[in-house]
Parts: sequence; C-alpha cells; structure tokens
Amino acid sequence: MVFAFNDIPFVMTQETIPDLSLWSSTLDAGGPDAAADRNAVASTAMSRERVRLAEADQPAAGARYPAFVKNAGPLTKGAGEDPDIVRSKQALFLDPWYWQHVHSSKMNDANGPWTKVTGSEKPKLQTSVAVNGSDASANVDPHLTTTGMLDVFKTLSQYGTVVLHTHGAYWEFSSPNWLADLKDKIKAITDPTVKAAMQNVLKNIENSMMQWNGKMVLLTSDSYVGTDLTSVTAHPYASDIIAGRLVVSTSGHLLVTPWFLDKYNGAFPNSLIWLGACHSLQNDTLGSVLLKKGAGALFGFDESVYRSWNVSQGGVVFGTMLVDKKTAQNGFDEATKNGNDDGHGTSLVLSGNGKLHFDNGLQNPSFEDPDGAGSLQSWTASGDARAIKSMQEDSPTNGHTMAIVSSGLGHTTSYGSFSQNFTVPKGATTMSFSWNFYSAEFMQWCNKGYDDTFRVLMNGNQVFRTSVDSLCGSGLIATEPIDDKGDCFKTGWQTASFDVSGYAEQDVTLFFEVQDKGDTIYDTAVLVDNIVLSVAP
Repeated sequence: MVFAFNDIPFVMTQETIPDLSLWSSTLDAGGPDAAADRNAVASTAMSRERVRLAEADQPAAGARYPAFVKNAGPLTKGAGEDPDIVRSKQALFLDPWYWQHVHSSKMNDANGPWTKVTGSEKPKLQTSVAVNGSDASANVDPHLTTTGMLDVFKTLSQYGTVVLHTHGAYWEFSSPNWLADLKDKIKAITDPTVKAAMQNVLKNIENSMMQWNGKMVLLTSDSYVGTDLTSVTAHPYASDIIAGRLVVSTSGHLLVTPWFLDKYNGAFPNSLIWLGACHSLQNDTLGSVLLKKGAGALFGFDESVYRSWNVSQGGVVFGTMLVDKKTAQNGFDEATKNGNDDGHGTSLVLSGNGKLHFDNGLQNPSFEDPDGAGSLQSWTASGDARAIKSMQEDSPTNGHTMAIVSSGLGHTTSYGSFSQNFTVPKGATTMSFSWNFYSAEFMQWCNKGYDDTFRVLMNGNQVFRTSVDSLCGSGLIATEPIDDKGDCFKTGWQTASFDVSGYAEQDVTLFFEVQDKGDTIYDTAVLVDNIVLSVAP
C-alpha cells in the first residue's frame, strides 16, 4: 500500500532531510488589534531569543544580523556590476492580509513605504500589486482557497524592490492534524513491509520537525487548505506540504517557510526587501535564504511588531532611499534616530549591504537576469518584445541573452517595442548597440511599399533608423524562415552608435521599436544586444 498525494507517492524518501520541516501553531497575528492573541509558548521562546541577541556581538551602525542558518553569502554577481545598486526597476507590493490591514495601517497609506515607491520619479519604478482584498473589504477572513497568493511568493526574485506585509511568527512545534490522520492510517496497514517503510518516513518527518522547533521563521499566505488529511492531499501544493516547504497552521492556513522561497525563486537582482511581518528577522532562517539568493538588503523585525510602527518605519526608510537618494544604512539610521523600539520591545533590523541604494542609470543593457535565462527587467515592453538566448544560429554579442523585437512571430500582428527611462550621466558621449535585422519581406517585396522599419528614439527624437528598403541588396544572408510565409534573409550582427552628449545629466526615455508597413502578412524581427553608454574619463 502506498498513499498518493496528487499522484506523488508519499513513500518518496528513507533519508532524514535536515533542511525541511513540518510545523504547526496558532497564528501570531501581531499588531495592536491582535496583541492579546500572541501565543504564550512562542512568547517564552521570544524572550529567550531576546536575551541571546542582546548578548551577541552587534555589527556596526546598529544593524543586527543574528544567525541560526549559516549564510553562504549572495550569489556571484556579474563582472563590472556595482554591488551597491538595486539592479531592477521592477517593484512588488504583496499583502495576503489586505482585507484585514485595510482596517488599521497598510503599506500604501500616505506615510507608508509603497506610496514612496509609486511616487518615485528617479528611478521610475515599474510597480505590481498582489493583495488579498480591497479597500472595501470586510474585516472577515475570506478563507482564500485559491493559490494566487502562494503563486506570488514564488516570483519574488523577479523584483528589485519587494514590500511585503503579512503575519509572521517564530514558531513552536505542535503536531498537525493531517499528520495525526496519517498515523492512524499507517496503524491500519497490514502489510508489514509497507507499514515499516511508512513508519520510517513518519520518524524522519518528526525528527525534521523537532530539529527546527522554536527556530524557523514562517510567513503567512492567507491561503486556506483545512487541517484534515483529505484536504491536504487534494491541494495543488500537496507535495510542498508533504516536503515541509509549506506548513498547515492549526487554523488551516498555509504558511510559507524559507525553503519554499528557496525552491521556487531564482537569483534576486540585488533587491531591497521590506519584510513587514512579525519576527521576520528575529533569527536568520529567513534572511539567510534571501541573501544567499542575491538579495542586497533586508529590513525586518526581531519580535511581534505593531502595524502602525511597521508602516511608518517603512515609510521613513523608503523615503530616505527614494526621495533623499541615500543608502539602506542611512534609511535605518533615520528610522531609528529617536530610538529603535515600537514601544513594546520590538526593534527594526537591517541585514545585508548597508550601502545598497537606488540608481536612475540605464539598467539591464544586455537583457540578462541573475539566473541567466534573460529578461526585460527594467524595460517596458509592448507588442512582441522579449529576451531570448538564441535566434536560429545567432547568439548574443554579449552575455547569455539578447532582446528580440518584432512585428509578429505569433505575439502580435504589427508592432513591438521596449523602452526605459533613465538619467544620462555627466560626461556621456555616445551610445552604441548591436542589431541584427531579420525579415520575410526580403527580397521579393523590396521597394514595393512593405518597408518594415526598425527605429531608436531618445526623448522622441529619432537617433537611428533602418528598414527593409534601405537594406535590400546590401549583402543580406539567406536564413531559415521566421514565419510560415516564405523565404527569409538577415543582415547579420551590425553595430550602431549615436551622440548623446546633448542629453548629459538629463532624464530621457530610450525607445526601440519595429513596425510593419504596408500589411501584416510578412514578419520582421530585430535582435538587439549590448547597449553601451560611453562616458568621457
């Protein structure tokens, strides 16, 4: 007999997995309207931890960096990249409990951090919002049964700025109901071999639970699964619950462990992350995972935090960094200049690189991402524009990926573009880039009104243009079709450059586009790579 969870056999390992655990506890909501609900057992653990932290050596400038899990350090960054700059202009606000927070203090209040993010002009951040509820929400738990909030936790590494507002806790173990149900089922097994194997699995799970008892920081997703074995095994994330990456609380909510974030997130682009949750940096079980995966700096709290203080401190930090153009350490110092205490013994914690800051320079000029898969992070795309690793036999001229912008190829019918706002640095002289023009309009439709065009604009001024008609007969290379309409030719990699000295110290929009002309039958695609902004010494 083998129990199956969505076709995943439960008997999947006979080895102890020390980095995985299964936990359950009552929810520690924190904040002024939930302070009375704090778990007494957890409070005892918090008191022990506060003593340990007070006795530990403290890093300079007042930031605490407690450690339970060894921090392997951030992932290696690319050559020539400034380690002190947030390397993506994508920003995320994630609040699984917005339906509750809207009735007290929320991150998008006027004095909160998200307002500073959305109001920033230099840099202009590209914002995404994932909240459970609305400003009209009733203060009643909706028992969210969909996986939308959990899915967002898997995408945090796509953002250079993350503002998280949820509940968190420093958990004490109690055996989850679904595991008790499973024990009862195992007792009923008559096959001695299967029964022994299942008992061994249970032993490994419980050993793993106890190894992290009182140590792991968890975040709540407000996704509801229930507590019985049938509900757990039918859930889309059953394998993560079984493996201990998600935990079922005694109230039936799913809680996110650091290992869930570790499994599903790629490398972070030197991100700034506000962990607006109780106990989020009480120890390093959560922080070490995020820093290992490339986050630049983390802000969080060492115990249960009042929501109003969470929001106001975030507003000060992000205001210092985005409005005053200062560092994470400056933000920490400003937020704590009148004391680092929410009035109930909780402190703000900064972990990671205190020199981290925002920059309004050109970002991601070679269309890479920290995982090497390629992306248009920091660019705004429309129509068909994306990052790819190769196009037929053509590879990027720099790095592992390049951009493609087209008039079709299944993603649009006539148009593609990508653009970015940035400040041209003082002393800038020229900008150059590599391009490779593919078209099914060559050679049959040259000079017949089907003059598909590739242009580059800076602040609306055309700085580069080429097209089918201007390229016909100029040493084109026959290549495989890019659509199902017929023959295709390409230019091969070319280099273009233009003068940007007149834009020095100005805010600009750099804009690349491909447009169909005449009809939308035959497609044109242009590869772009290695945008270089040269600055005089």
